[in-house]
Amino acid sequence: MLNPRYLQKLPPKSFSVAPGDVIGGLIYVMDKPLGIEEGMVGISVDSEPYRLFITGYLKILEELRNGANIADYDNNKYPHLEALSKRYKQFHEEHKSFNEKSEKEKIDLLLEDKIHVKKRHSASWKEFKQVFTSFSKYHDMKGLQSYYVNKGMGGLLFNAYKDKCGIKKKEHFATKIGKLITKDGEVVDKAYMVKQDGQMALGGTGPGWNKMLKTNTGKSLQKLINPWVILCTGGLSALAFGLGMLGWRAFYLSKNKPAVSNSDAIIEALSTKMASKRGIASQEIDTIEGTYENGIPKVATVVTWASGCRDLSGKLTGSNDWSSVIVQWDKNDRPVKVDNKGNIIRTNAKDEKGNITSYEKVLKDGTIVKATAQEYHNAKAVSDDRIAGLGESLISFISMGDRDGIGKAGQNKAIMPLVPSDGNKSYQFFGIDFGKSYKQANPIIHTLKDDFSFDNPTSRQSRFVNYSIMYDNPLREKMKGVYLLAALRDQLTPEMKEKIAKEYESGNDKAFAEKLRGYPASVGGINSDIKVIQDEIIKYEQLANEVNKTDAQKEQYRSYANRLKEMKKIAIDTDKVVLDTFSKRVNLTPKQIDLLDNIEKLSAKSAHTTSHDGTVLLNHLRVERTDRCAWQLKVNENGTYELQCEETQKLNDIKKRLQALDNPLVQEIFNKMKTEGGKWVIKDLTTDEINILQQNITEKNVAKARDLPYRSEEMRNQFHERLKLAQDNKEPMKVEKVVEQPVLEQRVKHMGAQFRHSAPNISANTNTVLNQRKATLEDMINFLNKDENKLKHHIVHMQNIQMGSFKQFQGLAITFKHPDKNIEAKMFVEQTKDEGLRFSFPKNLNQSDFDFSAFEMAKLAVSLAGIGEEFHLSYASDAQKDMLEKAMKNEIDMAIVEQRFDQITQPQMGSDKPSQRMSL
Repeated sequence: MLNPRYLQKLPPKSFSVAPGDVIGGLIYVMDKPLGIEEGMVGISVDSEPYRLFITGYLKILEELRNGANIADYDNNKYPHLEALSKRYKQFHEEHKSFNEKSEKEKIDLLLEDKIHVKKRHSASWKEFKQVFTSFSKYHDMKGLQSYYVNKGMGGLLFNAYKDKCGIKKKEHFATKIGKLITKDGEVVDKAYMVKQDGQMALGGTGPGWNKMLKTNTGKSLQKLINPWVILCTGGLSALAFGLGMLGWRAFYLSKNKPAVSNSDAIIEALSTKMASKRGIASQEIDTIEGTYENGIPKVATVVTWASGCRDLSGKLTGSNDWSSVIVQWDKNDRPVKVDNKGNIIRTNAKDEKGNITSYEKVLKDGTIVKATAQEYHNAKAVSDDRIAGLGESLISFISMGDRDGIGKAGQNKAIMPLVPSDGNKSYQFFGIDFGKSYKQANPIIHTLKDDFSFDNPTSRQSRFVNYSIMYDNPLREKMKGVYLLAALRDQLTPEMKEKIAKEYESGNDKAFAEKLRGYPASVGGINSDIKVIQDEIIKYEQLANEVNKTDAQKEQYRSYANRLKEMKKIAIDTDKVVLDTFSKRVNLTPKQIDLLDNIEKLSAKSAHTTSHDGTVLLNHLRVERTDRCAWQLKVNENGTYELQCEETQKLNDIKKRLQALDNPLVQEIFNKMKTEGGKWVIKDLTTDEINILQQNITEKNVAKARDLPYRSEEMRNQFHERLKLAQDNKEPMKVEKVVEQPVLEQRVKHMGAQFRHSAPNISANTNTVLNQRKATLEDMINFLNKDENKLKHHIVHMQNIQMGSFKQFQGLAITFKHPDKNIEAKMFVEQTKDEGLRFSFPKNLNQSDFDFSAFEMAKLAVSLAGIGEEFHLSYASDAQKDMLEKAMKNEIDMAIVEQRFDQITQPQMGSDKPSQRMSL
């Protein structure tokens, strides 16, 4: 991951930084946005897209220095050119030999040019009001805080680059980074997050006050300094706030000595790499090194920014004791629910503060009607089945012993868009923040059972929080992690591995089948995860023996090596316990695992289909550890099987539960049960008999036998289909047959297409209402040449036209017709000189016709939108703008619900000023 030119030395700690500064081989982009650690996000000084951008500017700047007229250059194409030209001339005077240098050296000098100007954020009335109304958001206030702007070439060039990438000031940090490293939806660069909280106080290393206020503890303490609380307590709450912050900071720093903090960073990097080798999709991570001012080594982690990554905050619910479930969410990041009639209920509109103001119900035919808040409250949330990799990752999480690996709000782990999606699976579980792994001997591993249950400590300080999110899937999914670990430890024969892989493949899980076949060679060979630790031990032992190191440095390096030796021992011991625990099941195939899974659910004392608090509908039956009745399947040498119940108590009750299946074929096999050693045993089962059990003891049949409501696979598929259908039916209409559907020529090209016919210039009688930046007329023609798309958008006629008052541009006249009302309205779409689209409506269109066609236009525009699309409102009345904004927001929100976009990749609405990029 590391390049010889950058990320080799820890960036110096500084609070006086500005975007565009070169810090330790990175171009500073912004503060690290997550977590308590202070740090930075940057792109490499060797970023190819950025350097190519600067090369283009350099040529223009040199021409301006030699007398060219700045008015001859397009300011939209070359933003900030005036300021850059002025500074470039000054810079050239300061570097007399600049033109004698190579292009690489020139760009390096330009990037490093820094002139800081200190500024302050202005205080707004909105922030002032927040002081009196908020109890936990003072850390969000920017009023009167200072910040720096780089007026040197490095800062000016970076600001121009941000404009070129389409980055807007108020966008979410993830959106900004996404735009910075992608082009046309493809990742073309890398961004890095460097964690470093390098302040030293009380002998420790920790965060600054501003960062502390953003943590959960800091937010809770802020409640004490609400002005009303201070008044009511006579100032005592403010004193308590100060003492609380001082005490917490002292405690934090006392626990985070440099040696501890550094070894934690090393272990976090190794744990993440180990997770990847054990099959968890994880972020790229490494460590970089520097020194504190006193010469003591400082180690920090650096991770590659994963575009599209989002944590699970706000996605967990279903318990009051951190035994939550990941629930499916809607466009407002609120749970999607189902009522007792099977209707889907979700939130709809919200106000500017984020409070939900309306709800809607998706009926069984996909149509949408209004719902009440009470209906939403009474309905149950739905366990999300769109995330791949949850079960597969479980055993690695248990092995690492990180009790806060998920986080109380789900904030410590993430998901990534799955491209392409696999059936209903549209996200991949993604490993981030393994910072507390292998810190001590694993406290739960010796209570682990081969159904993946363990005794969770009851103490709030010791509890493994929200590991429950990884359990709502079949046992065969959880066994994936065990199979991979067995292969990694060379405890799975090639024959058995292939047999297991073939069954996953036959069950339409080709991806895991190929993954297992490639193990462990694909991740570096047998025990490659343990080798990662051993290599790091050797590295620090060698550093500790170097003669040029001080005694203090040698002591630090030895402490790292010793800590890593403990980590290695914990990992080896833990994995041995895991493989011993699953020794009876690791050589069974997925179908055989399914049989054990379902027979245990049938014979358990009790089973459930909702979350612990009863508010979430699960996708699979849940059996508590104390209710389980364990079974094992043994393969005999002669090819027969032995099915054994490990429970020795209340055998007659177990038999009654088995008989509840009420299946003659299964009952005939169960009649062969005998007691042996106080346990139920069925011996000498043939392959045919095992097949009968597998085919008939399904989870669906078990739920029926136990008289439990159950979300079968068919029901889950219908749930997703109804959500997709709801997009087309959100304003219920009957679609008439399109009466005129001319097929447009496929010869249409950007700027130069030949049309079959043209209409007179009509620009004088139209108003442009929307500009779309990235889509082209060719995209629209290809889209509308499909009959189903014309039907979907209620288009009854299309005609090739030319538009423009002076220059003629290609366009389409499109007629929409409302199938239930006497409404027919035209829209005009024009190809502009920069290959964008302009949407126009007749000037004399009445408001009701405009409202109808605006929604149809919005549907069409968003259908053509790609990742990072930009829309700009243009000339329209205030009433029309309100309708357009509503229509566009509604369509973008629905596209997010359909998972075409997420909060990061969604199209953006620009200002309501006419776009200056478009031709007039």
